[in-house]
Amino acid sequence: MFVAITGCRWTELSIQYGSKSTAHKRFQDLQQKGVWKKILKSASNNISAQAKQTKPTKDIS
Repeated sequence: MFVAITGCRWTELSIQYGSKSTAHKRFQDLQQKGVWKKILKSASNNISAQAKQTKPTKDIS
């Protein structure tokens, strides 16, 4: 996720994430399992739910 958010290259990953090949393999595994799609759908649903709960502002024109 760090690579996707920051735009850094796999070769620039901090050692705390393990080797670049291990980190990339984990990323691919999550992608193949549909985890990223589920995360994005959940985030989208949360934003939609929050928007529905927000009261519209008055038009003062």
